Amino acid sequence: MAESIARGSQTEIVYIKETTAGSVPTSGSVYKIKAASESFESQLPTEFDGDIASDGMKASTVRQLRTLTGGFSSQVEKGAYNDFFLSLLRQSALTTDTYSVTVTSTDNGDGTCTIAAGSGTPFADVIVNGPIKVSGFSSSAMNDIFRVVEVLSSGLSVKIGKISDSQSFAAESTVSATLTQTYAKNGGSYPTSFTIEKRMSQVNTEGSFIRLSGEQVNTMSLDVAPGGAPGLSFEFLGLNNTFANDGVVGPYNWVIDGAQTAPDTTIAITGGTTDPQAGDIMHIAGDATNTRYTVSSFAAGTVTVSPTLQDDIADADKVFFYRPGSDAGSGQKMENNLGYMTLDGDQHCITAGNLSLTSNLSPTNCVGDDEATNLVEGSRDVTGTITPYFCKTIQPILTSIRNGSTFPIVFFMADVSGNVIAVHVPQAKADQELVKRADDGALLQNIPFKSEKNTALGTNCIIHVLNA
Repeated sequence: MAESIARGSQTEIVYIKETTAGSVPTSGSVYKIKAASESFESQLPTEFDGDIASDGMKASTVRQLRTLTGGFSSQVEKGAYNDFFLSLLRQSALTTDTYSVTVTSTDNGDGTCTIAAGSGTPFADVIVNGPIKVSGFSSSAMNDIFRVVEVLSSGLSVKIGKISDSQSFAAESTVSATLTQTYAKNGGSYPTSFTIEKRMSQVNTEGSFIRLSGEQVNTMSLDVAPGGAPGLSFEFLGLNNTFANDGVVGPYNWVIDGAQTAPDTTIAITGGTTDPQAGDIMHIAGDATNTRYTVSSFAAGTVTVSPTLQDDIADADKVFFYRPGSDAGSGQKMENNLGYMTLDGDQHCITAGNLSLTSNLSPTNCVGDDEATNLVEGSRDVTGTITPYFCKTIQPILTSIRNGSTFPIVFFMADVSGNVIAVHVPQAKADQELVKRADDGALLQNIPFKSEKNTALGTNCIIHVLNA
């Protein structure tokens, strides 16, 4: 008989927010994790005993501590990873600042536009160098997401610049405009944890759902380059893992109520908790075809499925269920072609850029337990490297580096619908490296950087999320 082997294409990986770290939720929203690859791991290693034996062979092994590590890699996408951004930054939600003001816009003719209020200082708290959404103008070109170049006159006006060359500005007066920034700052104190579940239901047996509980984001890595999509990866630490027969938050512990004969479409089940609902996926331990059935309806202990039953099933055979995760995100990836990188507030020709943000989580372990009781954060470090061409316009940056000055760095990313995600380092300190001639082509300048805390903003990194 051919063995049913689990396959990556049919293995759904989902997550759900936990109320209590390490406790699997019994209700809530389940979302799919979109990933090109994953490395979620739970290890409980053993070591040999310490005795010296006369025959040189160890008599026993001793278990060590359980560790939950790993994560996944993907590409940047609107809405797909906001929960993980917040977990890393330790914030409970994104912050939205809205500025609704009657303004006049002026195209400065140098790739920037000034939006000025008639009086007061309505823009005093706008985050400079970050993205800002503009709406309310007659010109569709002005109703877009731009970058903040400068706040003028202590907040009376704001100068905006382009995120990509396709954008343009228009001059208008007495416009009832709305400017919006939505973001989360690094350095919060709200821990968000998740239960992550790997679902290998195609093996059609008990214990084919692996649950990893108490998972928190420890590190995020971002990579940008000309063309393609920005690469994004998350690394986690967790508390414990279990094997389950059914998917989280769905029906569980059901069994067949009386023998069933193929090709029945209605199947009697009994004994379980949480009623199946339309869209749930069902499989049966005794089904030699390993078919996964989609629930059409459930009433009075009878579940209707599609396709029809493919094999005769005995009474009291175990039935397994899972409720498919919802798709988070838009499905459209961001493109490196649609967003610049800015250094010290100016656009530069960058050939590659990467950033790593970590919370330096560590587990708390106690004598008597093989699993950690909690995770505590350490220093929240931001590091990375940018690689521009060595050219005239990069010289001021190199001078700043030599002088020990700081400057902001922003990774702008956008999709074809105009949604923008930006990773903003407000105060970078870079290492000096000399340009090197590797071949007869263009010279590249490597700039490794670290992020310091910006006192005015109260953080060393901001993730901006703006929807078109």
